[in-house]
Amino acid sequence: MSRESSHFAADQWTDETFFPWLAGMFERGGHIRLKGDGRRIALVLSMRDAALLADIQQRVGAGTVSSKPNQPSTFVWKVIRLKDVERVLGSLLPFLTVTREVAYEAMDRLPQWRNADAERGRRNRGILALSELGHTAPDIATRLGTTQAIVNNVRNRWRRAHGVTVHRVRRRQERDAP
Repeated sequence: MSRESSHFAADQWTDETFFPWLAGMFERGGHIRLKGDGRRIALVLSMRDAALLADIQQRVGAGTVSSKPNQPSTFVWKVIRLKDVERVLGSLLPFLTVTREVAYEAMDRLPQWRNADAERGRRNRGILALSELGHTAPDIATRLGTTQAIVNNVRNRWRRAHGVTVHRVRRRQERDAP
């Protein structure tokens, strides 16, 4: 069998044929990861065929494909965005057998996770707004009822995402100071 014929063309499958097939693949080499206190969920499918996982990712329109750090010849398709998890899991659920109970548990918890994500988003926006006003990390942590570590983490992630160095932030604060 040629390499090309071992993979499906993502646009040639219908939902009626693709999701039962994917559910079988998922039950063989995948799992639903419910982490810690239930605020994290991921759909994970592992295999040695990176091209097939990329085809699945393209067909589903969600997730990322990467190699396992401790097993470079094994690749993982992982879906972690809540709305993508809900959509994909909802499509797989009718065809799951072995992982059906965990899938139902995950679907039951999704509203709780959405609320927790929304709350974290409000907190993070508050941290950034107070930072922009020049408040210190201890002051922000006290005002918002969180820790300085969380405040610093949110600020640093924002800086990295926007290419802002601490020196540029300090210079801007010094420039804008009265």
